[in-house]
Amino acid sequence: MADQIFSTVQIEVNRWRYLPVSCTVPATGAGLAGVVTADVTVSYIKYGQLAFTAYVPDAHTTTLAVDAALGATTIQLTDSSNFPPENGRIYINAAEYADYSYNNVSTGQLVLTTGLAGAHLAAVTVRRIDWIEPVGTMAGNYLLSFPPSILDTVDLFTYQITPTAPPQFDPFQNTIDIVDVGATGTLATPSLATCKLYGFLLDVAGNAIQNSVVSARLLGTPALTGSSAVSDSIVSAKTDTSGYFELVVAQGMTVDVIIPDAGYRRTIVVPSTTLAKLFEIA
Repeated sequence: MADQIFSTVQIEVNRWRYLPVSCTVPATGAGLAGVVTADVTVSYIKYGQLAFTAYVPDAHTTTLAVDAALGATTIQLTDSSNFPPENGRIYINAAEYADYSYNNVSTGQLVLTTGLAGAHLAAVTVRRIDWIEPVGTMAGNYLLSFPPSILDTVDLFTYQITPTAPPQFDPFQNTIDIVDVGATGTLATPSLATCKLYGFLLDVAGNAIQNSVVSARLLGTPALTGSSAVSDSIVSAKTDTSGYFELVVAQGMTVDVIIPDAGYRRTIVVPSTTLAKLFEIA
């Protein structure tokens, strides 16, 4: 077993996290590139457990809800609730890897970082990728994603990775600290002034476009205001039968507004007013 790395970095309970893994060759100590999911056995132990529990990465799948065209920058999944809400990787139809910037869990829509290299039909399999070799990393360094259902206990959390067929690489073990950031005693959550962004979405014939998703995501996080740091959570809404929508966002924040059905994407600074028409913001 390689020397254990004890991390003093604390992570929040019940959140998706990519945790570091280092695969080294015992004989040389050099990093080992090209390790894939099939090469590793992953297990973990958390507070209250007396034995390690197995975790199989890259095992969760869903399907495309609708066809995805060549060059598409958004795709629709049948169920995206078991995918990270942001900065995730997927494998579509056993043919194409794709990274996404965020995932609207309520609608199953993913916004991709680049357009698709190929077209994919509805109902093909989409796999969540948990074992990732970051682009530009030093050989032998990987990221392993754990879901909230595993990172759900406050206290020390230890995970270990062993090769399925030794001696491909030295076994790796790491321990991190899971904390409850909500445990702040009697401190009250500070209030922020908000602005309601609203508008109507119509087609070229002037008809209302119903059930279209409108999303706003904070850019340049963490955004600081007073004694608070505002996270990069996503605010979403759907147009009603009149094509009307409204989003409530903190004033002064720089946000990325996306309406996929209209091909609309724009970065704005939220006005310091309680009400503003989205499409009239300069």
